[in-house]
Amino acid sequence: TLIFWRNNDYASYYEYHGVWVGNTSDIGQMVELKQINATAEDSWEESRVSLGSWSGSDSLWLAFKYKELDGTDWWIDDVVITGNTKGDSGTCKSPYIAYDDFYSPVSWDSIIWHQATGEDSIKIQVEYLNGTWDIIPDIDLSNNSTGFFTSSTCGSIDISGISTTTYDTLRIVTTFTKKTAKAATDPSLKDWTVTTKFGGSAIEERPATFFYSLSQNYPNPFSHKTVIEWNVARGFSLAEGNPE
Repeated sequence: TLIFWRNNDYASYYEYHGVWVGNTSDIGQMVELKQINATAEDSWEESRVSLGSWSGSDSLWLAFKYKELDGTDWWIDDVVITGNTKGDSGTCKSPYIAYDDFYSPVSWDSIIWHQATGEDSIKIQVEYLNGTWDIIPDIDLSNNSTGFFTSSTCGSIDISGISTTTYDTLRIVTTFTKKTAKAATDPSLKDWTVTTKFGGSAIEERPATFFYSLSQNYPNPFSHKTVIEWNVARGFSLAEGNPE
C-alpha cells in the first residue's frame, strides 16, 4: 500500500492529479496506478493507494503527476510504502547517493532517519559502490557490520570521517524485524536523509562597535532646538563564516 499526504492550492484550477508506477525511472514507460481527486482548498488529506499487482515487484518506481488549468500547487509529504513480509524480517535499500551530486561538499556529514516509535526494531547499515555494493568496513565506520539502532523516534550516524574518494557513492540498507518482545508494533520507517558538510565551518569572532558622536540639528532652519543628542559606544560580537 502506498500512503501519502497531499494538499493543493487553488483547487478550482484542478485538472489532473495521479500516481504512476513502473519498473524504471523513465516516466514514458510508467502507467497510471490511480487518479487522485483534488483536496479541499488548502487542506491536507491522507491518501492510500493499493499497489495491486505491482506489490510483488522486486523493485518499482513511483511518480506523482499533475496537470493544471491555470496556476495551482500540489504538495506531497510523508510518502510511505507498506507491505507484508514472509518470515520475521525484511530489508529496504535506498537509491544510490553520490557525493558529487551535492553542492560544494567538503565531506560527508551524517545519516538521519525517523521511525514511528522508539520501540521499532529497525537496523541501519551503510554500503558503498565498489564495482558491486559492499558494506563499509568497521575500520572506517565503527559498528557498521552490526548495524545502527535507536531507542527514540530519530536516529543518526556520523559519517563525516569516511573517505569521499573511496566512499563516493553510498546507499542505506534498512532491516525491519517484525513485532517481537522488543517491539510492541511492527516497524515503520518514515524517512531517511544523507547530508554533507559544505563551505568553511570555522567561525572567527571579533569585536565590532557602533560609535555615536555628539551632534546637534544645526543648520536645520526649521528647528530652533539646540538639544544635543548623544550616547556611548556599545559593543557586540560579530561572527564570520559559512554554515555547515
